[in-house]
Amino acid sequence: CVMAYGETPQTLDPQATPPPPLPAEGLGSLDFWKSQITAAEAKIQKYAEAWKKNVRRQIGTPLEAMPKSDTVVVPLDHANIEQKKAQIYFRNPDVQLVAAPGHESSEDALQGFSAVVNEYLGPDGVDAETMADELLTDVMCPSGIGVSVLGLETAIDGMKPVEVGTEDVPAIGSVLNLQPVQQPIVEQMPNIIHQSYFWARVSPLMLLLPTRFHGRNFDRAPWLGYKFEMDKAIAIKSFGLTEDEAAAAGDLPDRLNEDEKQTTRDTDVVYGYCLSYQGNLYNPTVKHPEERWRLILVQGVDRIIKND
Repeated sequence: CVMAYGETPQTLDPQATPPPPLPAEGLGSLDFWKSQITAAEAKIQKYAEAWKKNVRRQIGTPLEAMPKSDTVVVPLDHANIEQKKAQIYFRNPDVQLVAAPGHESSEDALQGFSAVVNEYLGPDGVDAETMADELLTDVMCPSGIGVSVLGLETAIDGMKPVEVGTEDVPAIGSVLNLQPVQQPIVEQMPNIIHQSYFWARVSPLMLLLPTRFHGRNFDRAPWLGYKFEMDKAIAIKSFGLTEDEAAAAGDLPDRLNEDEKQTTRDTDVVYGYCLSYQGNLYNPTVKHPEERWRLILVQGVDRIIKND
């Protein structure tokens, strides 16, 4: 179950067409999505206790109460899981690219792009091997499913002039039939000083699924989402939150391993929701059936953070 997240043309191109707003009410509205999130969280909570029990067995603390006699706990679940993980995913596979159906490409180009993709997947890139190891633990131990998010992050420092094309400018003395002069067309664009891809595990407890969705073909879901945690200072900078909004967006964080769970509300962290949905199903202004839209909301903040 992989969800996409990242920068969009609207983010990187200030002259791009702005996204259509959500409907004011009914299907696809802000209230609609808030109700969908509430129902999705309730759905996951039905499984949460069983998932946490599986984790307790894996880490060797399966007993529900203090035994009345000498008891030995053998952590077989941990041994079996680690053995199976090593058999299924013993190394990061090399990606071999081929030309798309109906297209041609030289072998040199395919090998060059393959090398770049494998570099991005490697330990100095998204580190897909570590991510896969974490997901396999989720699949084999607590929940039977693995959830990840794949995306692109950029850092922008102001604007810079960028040449986007050329135009003909009449030459001086055109009466002498001189040829027009080519002049560059320059526009102000975001100055991207850093960008990086990421592919990271999301706890199954943070997964959001439509309540009526069943099965394992997650591509057929009309929307997918996850709950995220973000440092308060970063959320204020990234989402333009006020101090009061950020303070209200804290929560009591949940963990599969309850030994790591805090007992008090975390006010230094902002909790939010990132949804990826099929645009034409929920917004009449979106026509193409394969357009995927991203909606970001922050817990306790009654406005849209991003819809792009």
